[in-house]
Amino acid sequence: PAKSEPFILDLRLTIAELLNTKFGKYLSDHPFFALVLLVFGVIASVPIGLFLVFAVVTFVAVTVFFVFVESKLGV
Repeated sequence: PAKSEPFILDLRLTIAELLNTKFGKYLSDHPFFALVLLVFGVIASVPIGLFLVFAVVTFVAVTVFFVFVESKLGV
């Protein structure tokens, strides 16, 4: 627990700095809009995450195929 305390403290300072900005004060005054923005951000990140997973899996599959199949051909 002692190692995570500086991270939590730093995160709290970052959140406090955000809430002290003009945008942060607006979100504090309009909690429904803040919730909508949060939900939209989470939902919008799902397709991006799926695409990145697809790209990594494809890259790994092609690399493994190339290493094993091409090495058996003796090229």
